[in-house]
Amino acid sequence: MQIEIISFTEQGSRLAENIRKELEPYAESHVVYGKKMKQPLQDWCREAFLNAQLLIFVGAAGIAVRTIAPFVRDKFTDPAVLVVDEKGTYVIPILSGHVGRANEYAIYLSEKLSATAVITTATDLNKKFAVDVFAQKNGLVIRDRVWAKNISAAILQGEKIGVSCEGDMVGNLPEELFRVSMRPQISIGIHTENHLIPKAVTLGIGCRKGKPAEEIERFVLEQLEKQQIALESIACVASVDKKKEEPGLVAFCQKYGLKFQTFSSEQLKKVQGDFAESAFVEETIGVGNVCERAAICAQRTENAHIIRNKTAENGMTLAIAEKEWSVNFE
Repeated sequence: MQIEIISFTEQGSRLAENIRKELEPYAESHVVYGKKMKQPLQDWCREAFLNAQLLIFVGAAGIAVRTIAPFVRDKFTDPAVLVVDEKGTYVIPILSGHVGRANEYAIYLSEKLSATAVITTATDLNKKFAVDVFAQKNGLVIRDRVWAKNISAAILQGEKIGVSCEGDMVGNLPEELFRVSMRPQISIGIHTENHLIPKAVTLGIGCRKGKPAEEIERFVLEQLEKQQIALESIACVASVDKKKEEPGLVAFCQKYGLKFQTFSSEQLKKVQGDFAESAFVEETIGVGNVCERAAICAQRTENAHIIRNKTAENGMTLAIAEKEWSVNFE
């Protein structure tokens, strides 16, 4: 984690250094004294928005607001931004309070500085369940941001919200939620009909040398659609190490921002299971099945299983594996 801290007075710079020391065990922090900056403030902020997960302004809130204004885009991707007055009396999250965890950082820092955290988000003030915080803590992808906003609004209006989950639900449900099996307002799972998607699926892919990325893409997307598996659930794509630099596979993964892992034939052979073996593949690659074994191997857990067996088409093979997963309401 990278943190950028900026101050504008001598008193503020001393506090900024104290903040850096408090955060040092948990993250890499960089302190800048604004009066001695070698670049314009806006340039510093632009770089901080690109590279840091948390920005801390020690000074007036107005300076912070005017500085970050040109770079604010989306609460799901913007970094957390805090303002701390130069006397260290208040810690105020002004951007990305939930998904960026600014509220959480503000509370932590206020305790370290003996300051007051000023939290303004409605669900926090009313001590209500916040779907975006829940998703962030459990590593879930929110498929529809308007839906998430409407859920929060309904909870603040006192509505009870039905929830279902394809995995296990651990801990006690908040009083705003109740379990349902049909027509849930919050549904969690790897399939396309769900609102919240866990990164619980791996794709094992094998292909003939020189397969174009477009052909691999069409094949994979068609198979996902047939299984109604959400693209957002894909944690990574896996194959044998001989395909590590296969242009089509690499390009496909880059297009969709998917991690690409490869394993040696020896590693794949060690994967336990009943797989569709091919004598030809074993002769040429060194292992009789690439896609199924790679899909399981990439999960790096024994609690994984194939949910779509080897499917072959025009020199390409695909298998889909899912690990056991759960969500925690504590």
